Amino acid sequence: MEIKGVGMKITKDQPPSSDKKERIQSYVDSDTYNKLALLSSPCKTTVHKLAYDFLKYAVNHPDFVLWIQDKYKVPKDHPFRLVASKVNGEMMYTTINSHTSRT
Repeated sequence: MEIKGVGMKITKDQPPSSDKKERIQSYVDSDTYNKLALLSSPCKTTVHKLAYDFLKYAVNHPDFVLWIQDKYKVPKDHPFRLVASKVNGEMMYTTINSHTSRT
């Protein structure tokens, strides 16, 4: 006898968590991967955790935010160009034409 069907996952509603992780799949070239692998060994961490740390550092560093926008030639007067600044130790992004900010 064969039973077929579609199961339904039942979960409890959980409150939103501020440390919720979002998945980003990214591929790096062999040279970059090898460098991450070499650096991860003495740091006693995984390549994936090390890449996460790099990414987190970059998006929380005002100079990087300016550099990446310049690299992709976002005009300085573009309405969606971000201005990055730290307020009470927390990174805040603000667009030029808006006072809406994101962390």
